Amino acid sequence: RLFRIFSSFRPAIMVSQIRPTVTVPLPSDDIGVAFIQNPVNLKPMVSKISRDSPLADLIVPGYVLVSVETSDGGVYENLDTAGLSDMINRTSSDPFRKMTFHLS
Repeated sequence: RLFRIFSSFRPAIMVSQIRPTVTVPLPSDDIGVAFIQNPVNLKPMVSKISRDSPLADLIVPGYVLVSVETSDGGVYENLDTAGLSDMINRTSSDPFRKMTFHLS
C-alpha cells in the first residue's frame, strides 16, 4: 500500500535532466513562473517556479527567455520582462504557444 502512494510521486527536475536550451508549451492559464530581468543581457530570467506550475518539471530558475512562438508562426525575441508579460496576456487564447529558454 505504501508503494502505491509513493509510486505517484513526481520528483522535482534533476540536475542531470537540465538541458542548455529547452522549448516548452506556454499554457493558456496561469503559468506559475516569476521572472526577473537578467542583469547581463536584460532579458527575462526565471526566478521562481510554483510547485503546482505546469512548467515545474520542465524549467528551473536561471533559464533566460530566448523567444515566444505563437501558432500563427510569429516568433518574438528580445523581449524584456514587461514585454513578456504583455505577450503572455495578449496571446492567452493561443493554446499552441511555446517558449524557448537558454540556461544562463
